[in-house]
Amino acid sequence: MNAESDVEDDRVWIIATRNIKKGEEILYNYNYDLEDAFDNPCYCGSKNCIGYMVGEDYWPKLRKQIAKRDKKSK
Repeated sequence: MNAESDVEDDRVWIIATRNIKKGEEILYNYNYDLEDAFDNPCYCGSKNCIGYMVGEDYWPKLRKQIAKRDKKSK
């Protein structure tokens, strides 16, 4: 991620967290909650991405849900 979002007076602001090169894609976490995780896949391609646009604090639980889902589908 190279940016983060902030909501102020019903407006969403995207703020760079580091210098972004010309032509580089702006990436930030949408921070959806765990309940909506599977409805919000992420296609950013980052090696650190969990694959869904949820807040990082949900990642441990989401990893368990993904493993459980994958085990059921086999």
